[in-house]
Amino acid sequence: MFELKAVEATGDEEGDENGESLESIMGKNRLLMVSNRLPVSRVVAADGSYSFEMSSGGLVTALSGVQNDLDFIWIGWLGCEIPLEEQPTVRRRLLAEHNCLPVFLSADLAHKYYNEFSNGVLWPLFHYCPLPMYKAGGERKFDMDLWLAYCEANIAFAEVRIMQLLTILYN
Repeated sequence: MFELKAVEATGDEEGDENGESLESIMGKNRLLMVSNRLPVSRVVAADGSYSFEMSSGGLVTALSGVQNDLDFIWIGWLGCEIPLEEQPTVRRRLLAEHNCLPVFLSADLAHKYYNEFSNGVLWPLFHYCPLPMYKAGGERKFDMDLWLAYCEANIAFAEVRIMQLLTILYN
């Protein structure tokens, strides 16, 4: 379906014997950001309509200076559960208005994946002394339910319409 052509970066802007430069093959000034949260939040009005507002945070702030200079697409969770019937509209609006592709997670999955496993296991593991994975609540044993939630959420991130993304990036 897609063929990845390996090329050597030589600094030669004229390219190889076929006239293809690294820049023409790989594109110019593109950034694909995948993070837990999107840089926007959903704000619901009293009448049920909603809008998206820029969120605050270190990564959002750090990347705000380059977003206007790059073909920038951000993949992540919106921070709230979106009903299945609203997901196509939310996906289209986020892509059109903010160059964002949402990962849709249920509230339960988001809680287990982010609050319980990522913050309860991975954060201490990578920021403090390595500790064995443990069940939330203090028991020192592995919690398979949290591990499965973590895996399920990561699969959801991986399945964010990669063909749609490739079409956007390379057409």
